[in-house]
Amino acid sequence: MWSWMVAVALATTTGVVVHRTLAAAEAGADRYGSPRSVVMPNRELAAGQVVGDEDVTVTVVPASSAPAQALRRAPIGRALTAPAHEGQALVEAQVAAPGVSGLAASLGDRQRAVAVPRGDHPLPLDAGDVVDVLAPDATTATMVEVATGARVLEVSETTVAVAVDDDSVSDVATALVGGAAVLTLSSG
Repeated sequence: MWSWMVAVALATTTGVVVHRTLAAAEAGADRYGSPRSVVMPNRELAAGQVVGDEDVTVTVVPASSAPAQALRRAPIGRALTAPAHEGQALVEAQVAAPGVSGLAASLGDRQRAVAVPRGDHPLPLDAGDVVDVLAPDATTATMVEVATGARVLEVSETTVAVAVDDDSVSDVATALVGGAAVLTLSSG
């Protein structure tokens, strides 16, 4: 008889504990939202980089911790318009439209990319460096700045692609046609 009463008490206690645990889980789900898939970089990704399979992972997080514009599917083959940080959800504004090159995606508003020949004695430049573009002034026989604060986008053996403001692109192009544009490294 006692064993029957102990079994009933144990079953009742278990039922109450399970009910309370499930109620707490449901309250947590209501508070944090339902699960949502988001795309997260596996490492730091630079503006202009084209996203590959190995660069991102689709992860499930509570809806309350996902930005409203978070991508749900990996943007494989699309270029980034802004840096993406490991562990942060990628949002639509960080990804260029399909077909936009990495170089074009890395340009800011009102910027143009210009290829400047490296010359015989090139500076050791890297993408992200800031340079000024100089050209000869025929009237004073001196070098003048035709663009300042140009960001280096890409460096090849023969050219340096730099982002210049729309206001400077004509002066830089004129200097390039004259064949005497010079890049100087700036502190930013």
